[in-house]
Amino acid sequence: MSVRNYFRQIFTRRKKRSRYAKRQAAPDISAIKYNPTEPRKKETPKASKPDSTIIIIYQDEQKKALCTPDIVMGFRGQPLNVAFKEIKNYDLIKITGFTSLFTMEYGAITLTYRKKNAGLLWVFCQDIDDNRFLLKPRFITGGIDDPFILSPPNLKGYTIKKASGPIKGRFTKDQQIITYYYRKNNYADVSYEIGFIFFKDFYTCFDQVLGHKTRVIIAKETIWRIFETITLTDGSKWCCLGGNIWVKFDEQMMLYYRNRPQETLQLADQTLNAQKLTLPAYIDFIPHRQLILYDQPFGLKKTSILDGTKVNLTAKYVEQGINWFKVDDLGWTISEYLQLI
Repeated sequence: MSVRNYFRQIFTRRKKRSRYAKRQAAPDISAIKYNPTEPRKKETPKASKPDSTIIIIYQDEQKKALCTPDIVMGFRGQPLNVAFKEIKNYDLIKITGFTSLFTMEYGAITLTYRKKNAGLLWVFCQDIDDNRFLLKPRFITGGIDDPFILSPPNLKGYTIKKASGPIKGRFTKDQQIITYYYRKNNYADVSYEIGFIFFKDFYTCFDQVLGHKTRVIIAKETIWRIFETITLTDGSKWCCLGGNIWVKFDEQMMLYYRNRPQETLQLADQTLNAQKLTLPAYIDFIPHRQLILYDQPFGLKKTSILDGTKVNLTAKYVEQGINWFKVDDLGWTISEYLQLI
């Protein structure tokens, strides 16, 4: 037998064995009964990598981004487990597009936040010379850490002199107070230099500069201490003798002394014959402001006390129709700034 015929026989046997093996392995489907109502099960191939992506957006009410978005990936049908961020100084007020499952290829959840309210920013406008409010106090609101820049209101007849408090900064959790101090345009000069006036004759006082006459009448030939002198643009001088007692200086009726006169003072330096008492009261001055107390009636400034403070009046002194009260042994003030309980 030739070599060629030998290999041909070997290949023929192998093909026969291969056909036989296939017939043996093939299933006998003739015995299988098919039920058309029975649904056929389909096998879902498992994804090898996440097939769903959700972006989480953090924004304020103006749709401005508050931080970098979160991107979460997973498999469709699986639960979405995520913790939303807490934004400092903001409250979450709205959620849009929320889902608890990965359901689509791409999705978005939008969280909207509102900035928390900060402490109020109070603005006061006040006369620097008599502490009188020139406008009703107003407040400004804002969110925590919001910036602010203030400018003083323009007031007719007044010039801004200074500001107390933060006129530029940021809102905080705490309340902030800004006070603008103004001076009348017709005030040429204001001096707190101590002086003395001798009255040649009886004189009726005023309640303020260019103000109204009061029932207070200065006795003839008495000497009074000056605590404040205001010179107007017309050259006239007004002197404060304590509290709301003002006189317009008149050379025909008064003599001015820079230093204490040698004569015995009939009012300011005498030993007080004050009436002792115990009366409950409270300070009735200007809201949120300090009332100045004096070391004696018509005396020097000693200390101050906050408006609305409950006090005890321990002594009373009356001179020329002016009622002075001693407050908790701290100092003296006039009856106009007190309210009995």
